[in-house]
Amino acid sequence: FFLWDRWKMMLLLLLSTLLCLCASAYQATTIPPLIDVPTFSLSTSSGGDDASSSSSTMNILTYASPVAIKPQRMWSISLYKGTLSHENFGKEKRGILQLLRPAHALCKGDGEGDASGKLIRVLGGSSGRDVDKQAMCEELGFAWKPLECNEETNDNA
Repeated sequence: FFLWDRWKMMLLLLLSTLLCLCASAYQATTIPPLIDVPTFSLSTSSGGDDASSSSSTMNILTYASPVAIKPQRMWSISLYKGTLSHENFGKEKRGILQLLRPAHALCKGDGEGDASGKLIRVLGGSSGRDVDKQAMCEELGFAWKPLECNEETNDNA
């Protein structure tokens, strides 16, 4: 019995030491950490027939996982509530999920200054309600192109 109490005390002391070491390594920051996971952009539209009545936007999305292939492809995604993307997706129940490449993090730009990360900041650090993301993306060398499709989708595509 005495050895068991001693063992628990040593374990508690070890865990307390580890916790203190971890706590001292923690540093609060306002800059999100860089993560090495697939990064997507979700393009959504409010569904207007012309550009004046449609509010299209794109955002950065890192929480996305495929959950079904048949009978139709389905992904589980996470969107911040209160964003234009969330509002559009809620209305239309669809969007275009695009897997970004490392080149998107670097940006093509026009060669002036360091464009590294600007596209990610435009899509993920600003609201489509406040800025014209389409124009900003075009300035960075990533023009938006319309997707021509009919109402029927081809599951084999």
